[in-house]
Amino acid sequence: MKTGVAYHDVRDLRHVVEDLRDMVAHHCNFVVHTFSETDLTYYTRTMKEICHASKDLGLEVYIDPWAVAGVFGGEALSRFIAENLDDRQILANGKSAPAACMNSPRFRSFMKMWTETAAEAGADVAFWDEPHYYMADWEAGSPEEAWACHCAVCRKLFSEKFGRNMPAGMDADAIRFREETVADFFAELCEHARKCGLKNALCVLPNEDPRRGISSWNALASISSLDIFGTDPYWAIHGLPLEEYVRETTRKARMLCEKHGLELQMWVQAFCIQEGREDEVMRAAEILFEEGARNIAAWSYGGGGWTYVRSENADKVWENIGKVFERLQRSV
Repeated sequence: MKTGVAYHDVRDLRHVVEDLRDMVAHHCNFVVHTFSETDLTYYTRTMKEICHASKDLGLEVYIDPWAVAGVFGGEALSRFIAENLDDRQILANGKSAPAACMNSPRFRSFMKMWTETAAEAGADVAFWDEPHYYMADWEAGSPEEAWACHCAVCRKLFSEKFGRNMPAGMDADAIRFREETVADFFAELCEHARKCGLKNALCVLPNEDPRRGISSWNALASISSLDIFGTDPYWAIHGLPLEEYVRETTRKARMLCEKHGLELQMWVQAFCIQEGREDEVMRAAEILFEEGARNIAAWSYGGGGWTYVRSENADKVWENIGKVFERLQRSV
């Protein structure tokens, strides 16, 4: 039984080691270390020390391109998209979006360099976290006028494939093109990671939605160099019913894992939990287990950590994660 937690708190090794010991005390046997562009630029030696310290305590190490280039999930800023304006996604309305285009050769090379650095740091697993197109409908304009990507590279590739100009509206061809782009990007990235000695774990957004990246998880689950597949049905932040949402999402992910011979990994929301709802994190983990998940992780350490994502009673959330992880480990 694998139980783990994501960690993005500090980079001072003295404090990191104390937190790692706390994870072990809370019955974690793996850790997902975020490896942002800030870490890549300034803290690569520190990240190597952190990875080695994690392994010294018996923790398997996943490493996460946290918010890198605006393509992966996370609350961090991107230097790549600030320095490479020609490699950004372009919206249908002509505006430049704060996210890299997955068809950009420069971005693909950058991600291969990130992967090589992550492997050199001592990671065991590359954790590809919530890949997505720029979610313009969350921040600017309407989905009809603000979907990506309409950069010169994408327009050329689309024209070559479909024999017509890329449409302003998101039609069936545009959806197919976007989804094939995501699948091709990750097939190349996962193959490179495997050559670097890493396993590949992919966490997709919990809803199959063409506006955010892909309408069929199967296109990603079928990548030959993928090892671990799952998603993160965070019921509380979406205001969805815990039992139904978590159970149905896990079943769907499990079926794909069984089809493609992948290990199922599912995530428990342990951030932004409201006062009085702390026991829900235990129930969510139990449902994941009941539906067949034997690789369960919580986002994130300590019940959320810093202010933006901190649970109202973070200590209680973290205490409950430890309790349910212990119970699940004893039940196998």
